[in-house]
Amino acid sequence: MKMWVRIIGLGLLLITSAYAAFGMTIPEAKKLSDDQPVILSAKVVTYTGAGVFYIEEDFKTMGIRVENTSNSLAVGMKADVSGVMKTNNATGERYIQASSAVQSGPLNSADAIKPVGMSNKTLGGSPWQVSGTGGQIGAGSSAGLNNIGLLVRTWGKFQQTSATTFTLDDGSGQVVQCKVLSGTFLSSAWQSVAVTGISSIIKTGNSYQPLLLVRDIDVITPTETISVPGAPTGEVNPLVNLSYTYSTSGATCSQGHPIEYSFDWGDGTSSQWSTSPAAAHSWSTVGTKMIKVTARCQVHPGLSATSISLQVTPVMQITNGIWSMFRHDMSHSGVSQFHDPVQSGSAWNCSVGNGYGSPSIGSDGTIYILGSSALNAINPDGSPKWSTSVTSPTRSTPAIAPDGTIYVGTNGHVYAITPAGSVKWNYSVGGDVTSSAAIGPDGVVYIGCRDGYLYALTPSGTRKWRYNTGDMHMTSPAVSADGTVIYCGGGTSMWAINTASGTQKWRYALGVSMTSSAALSPDGSTVYIGAYDGNLWAFNTANGTLLRQVQVGFKNASTSASPAVGSDGTIYLGSNYGSLHAINPDGTEKWIFETENDIRASVAINSGGTVVVASYDGYIRGLDAATGAEKWHHLLPTSNYASPAITANGTIIACTTGGIVYGNIGGTPPAAIPPTNLTAVMISDTQAALTWQDNSSDEYGFRIERRMGTVGKYYTLATVSPGTTSYTDSGLQSGQIYYYRVCAYQSGGDSAYTNEAYVVTPGIQTPAGLVATASSSSQIDLYWTDRSSDELGFSIERSEGCNGLFEEIAQVGANVTVYSDSDLYPGKYYHYRVRAFDATRKSSYSNEAWALTPDRSFAEILRGDTSRKQIALTFDAGTAAIQPSLLDTLRTNKVYCNFFITGLVTQQQTSLVTQIANDGHFVGNHTYDHPDLRYVPDDELLYQLDVTDDIIYAATGNHTRPYFRAPYGAENQHVRDVAASDGFQHVYWTTDTLDSAGASTQTIINQAINGASNGAIILCHCTIANTAAAVPTIISSLRSMGYELVTIPELVAPKQVTSPAGFLNAGWNLISLPIEPALEFPHIVFRGLTIDGDLKRWDRTSGSEVTYSSTSPRTFGNVYADEGYWLYVPSATTFKFNGASATTDRHIRLQYTVNPSDLSTYGLIGYPFETAQSFANCQVYNPNAPEPQTRPVIDAIAAGWIPARFYGWNSASQANYSVSVADYSPASTQLEPWHGYKAAALVPGVELIIPKP
Repeated sequence: MKMWVRIIGLGLLLITSAYAAFGMTIPEAKKLSDDQPVILSAKVVTYTGAGVFYIEEDFKTMGIRVENTSNSLAVGMKADVSGVMKTNNATGERYIQASSAVQSGPLNSADAIKPVGMSNKTLGGSPWQVSGTGGQIGAGSSAGLNNIGLLVRTWGKFQQTSATTFTLDDGSGQVVQCKVLSGTFLSSAWQSVAVTGISSIIKTGNSYQPLLLVRDIDVITPTETISVPGAPTGEVNPLVNLSYTYSTSGATCSQGHPIEYSFDWGDGTSSQWSTSPAAAHSWSTVGTKMIKVTARCQVHPGLSATSISLQVTPVMQITNGIWSMFRHDMSHSGVSQFHDPVQSGSAWNCSVGNGYGSPSIGSDGTIYILGSSALNAINPDGSPKWSTSVTSPTRSTPAIAPDGTIYVGTNGHVYAITPAGSVKWNYSVGGDVTSSAAIGPDGVVYIGCRDGYLYALTPSGTRKWRYNTGDMHMTSPAVSADGTVIYCGGGTSMWAINTASGTQKWRYALGVSMTSSAALSPDGSTVYIGAYDGNLWAFNTANGTLLRQVQVGFKNASTSASPAVGSDGTIYLGSNYGSLHAINPDGTEKWIFETENDIRASVAINSGGTVVVASYDGYIRGLDAATGAEKWHHLLPTSNYASPAITANGTIIACTTGGIVYGNIGGTPPAAIPPTNLTAVMISDTQAALTWQDNSSDEYGFRIERRMGTVGKYYTLATVSPGTTSYTDSGLQSGQIYYYRVCAYQSGGDSAYTNEAYVVTPGIQTPAGLVATASSSSQIDLYWTDRSSDELGFSIERSEGCNGLFEEIAQVGANVTVYSDSDLYPGKYYHYRVRAFDATRKSSYSNEAWALTPDRSFAEILRGDTSRKQIALTFDAGTAAIQPSLLDTLRTNKVYCNFFITGLVTQQQTSLVTQIANDGHFVGNHTYDHPDLRYVPDDELLYQLDVTDDIIYAATGNHTRPYFRAPYGAENQHVRDVAASDGFQHVYWTTDTLDSAGASTQTIINQAINGASNGAIILCHCTIANTAAAVPTIISSLRSMGYELVTIPELVAPKQVTSPAGFLNAGWNLISLPIEPALEFPHIVFRGLTIDGDLKRWDRTSGSEVTYSSTSPRTFGNVYADEGYWLYVPSATTFKFNGASATTDRHIRLQYTVNPSDLSTYGLIGYPFETAQSFANCQVYNPNAPEPQTRPVIDAIAAGWIPARFYGWNSASQANYSVSVADYSPASTQLEPWHGYKAAALVPGVELIIPKP
């Protein structure tokens, strides 16, 4: 039997002094050098000994040794400690030499800190913050974070070395010395122990090794025997791939404990331990097998001897199917044995819920496909047959065994389901299964999982083997006839695994990413795969030798399409850029077909020589395999990612992204009847109303196209639903002619177009081709094309930052097409737009142009500022749907994050991306369609970033610069340099929650919590249900650990400032910001304060105040250090924000007033520095004055440029006070940090220049 012994060592010390004042944290103390004073308050005692004790932070971040002989503290008490920092030169451990150590709280079990579980290998950890005598050295042989001083728990084999010492070996390769208090009982008879104690350190020679100061020991000693189970009984000639049950007679335990059994099936697999003396199994190969049984105690780990064997001889059964798995067969040929379609009735559709899965087809014609919550079976006529619920379906395609069993992967499981829809078994795996199963000739199911493993499962649901490639396993394995699984896993290597043993036959590292699945040539000798470098790769199946790389003429290759291989050896592969390539076996080009839309689905080939290809725009096309010519087409109503399948009558089954399955597709249906009588009428200066006549009864909808000017190309303006006969085109430019045409579209494609109709917009023609170029750190030059002939001039507007409001900064005369914007600040983004005007009219705005003034770093962001306890949660969205519940959680918890979203997701879920921005999050750039940027040309990389910025700006009103994240985090210095040339800075992460690898909700939580540290950047995906479920716990846990959740700009900001105590008083306060905010969003800067209706800025254009509203934040715009703001607070308070100090003099444009005695006509300005200075230091610039145009304040007052006084606000008395130079006897002559001011100019265009103190 096992004997448990609980041994606890305690020591007591003496209390000597009164409660200490609130002090610093333990990490702050450890950073101090020796002899620096330390005050720690209310720290929990975790260990006591003679003249020494240890204390720890509540959140287990760090502990420290305290030496003091005159106290009586006990474990679980809270203590106040004061003294000085020291280093034990003999051991290397930092400690506090305490002059005072007193109890600050009672002995309370609720305050006791639980130990941190660790392996021996991580005890001690690596050095931490070592500088001079500050910080803490680590244990030389240990790995991980420094944990010296923490309460920890570990376990292993026990070996006593003295009366007070022993060693502990947990098998990690690190044997740890352990020391107990004198008088603690130890026994050399102990075999294994679990130990709780303090992680310490000891110096051995010139190296430092971990030392464990033991507080508690748990000891276990097994002593029992298990009898041998009887020989197994059951069928001795089972059929391959069918399940059979075998039994054994019972074994017994000498101590009377329950017994568990495991059957060794003789094929390299064993059953899971179970209390049942019977287990089921199916064999995947023929030949003699020997079944044996072993028993064990359910309580203790004692094993019996192995039973007598039973000899069995599995025999093969016949296989059959129509389209039985992904890509039709185990070699992934994509080739059907059936001929061109013979239409047998009208096309049908059936909804299975949202999904991207591809269909498979059973021998009776039943169609199987995953939907939003179930595996669905559909009859050949499109009627539902049955639906079986499964956990969180993925993109896995079902595979059908000869006996009709359907195998399919989901989130965390592989299911086996009978043809009638009942679950035979489900096998738990460690992540999402987006891979599709392949069934080998022996009936074994091969399937990949995002936990990094390729699984081989027997038809009875037991694991034959699994192989760890470390990849995400999004692709599907192919199986060769010689017993090899060919797999790319979704990483950068091709793998060949022996089906019998699960061992590696060969591996080829391509060095480029792949999410395509492999396909085999008809004779099985060659493996083909598409990769992100734009090549089709060919390998020798037997040994993995690279045979050739074929540049198939497209960028970024294919992210999800897999090659198909015809019976003549021709390889067919589609690209993300709309081209389908046919390649001869020798690598030469056969033909190319352009669809002008993504081909992410793999092609299917029938025996009649027709290649079936689905493109993202919804078209299914049949192409001639010999020439590439189109034979027929069929348009689905929505996008198509899923690969089509071919039925026994030759028709096509396909599924759209909305989860609608379409069947009986084959041949070109009749086109829609074209609409007629298109009219276009201007209903405002910028809107045209279109109307037309609908002549069709079965259209999917109407496509409206527009052309600007009398010549040129038409572009799609919009698509509208069936039956619609009108559309309003808004945002038209002034002085332009617009032409329109409309067509209907349906399964047969587009109808003919209507007649053309046109409108001419009133007004001056809009300037075009605006370009902005930074010529220095303080100047940007603008250039544009003048398209009008009767303007009086041009108005130039500017906005600052990613979503600032535009404000007019200058006007220039007629025919002028250049302007230099000077007195700008270094390292800042500025956006511009221009429009023409005459005496009564204004044109539409030109295009927007942006420029960045120099002096901004584009170094990759790997972590934020580590001096602040702040963390950034970041969420990526690549191609899948955003989880709305995650947005609800962030909104409820008032957490603001960074989202990195692709242009593709933004187009598909515009309303949700708009909601993300409206909720106050920062939306960064994640490229358009999620390519690996390391393998795209520079111009394509820039296009990916620029078009996405345009799409997100259209959806949110916010630009994405300067932050982007490369898909998969796959980037290098060249990618970063090209992106930096376009104003983008890469953001990486410190912690990956592994959610994209299929991690469970709890694993995602654990990853986030364990990765928490100052300045951490946590990677999540807003498209994953498990992540949405994990985020509430992540938020609460990180906040309970004392972390503030912030955005990336805040995280990397160099400093944080807090408003002075007593500055913000109850009522209205006139304030400014003493540093530039890291992120200028009002809800970020004033986080924690109620600003809805209680924050006001000055608008120079209207000459009035604007109040902040959370329902329309863009009307208010950003907050800047140069501006003043009215802020109402109900009681005295403070606020803090992150940012950077201003580095140059500030030029602030003043509000022009004709009535200086009326303070309501004064604008609001800020004082953007942290140090006060005299108002007399300032200067005033008047561009309309004779030289000198820049004069001291006192001279500007005398010249009548500005009033004699500006005004501050006393929040305590809620009254104005005057500010000026001493000559005018003001209440104050100083400009002060945090103070806003009422200021004005007596002539237009005047700027106040505040020098940098």
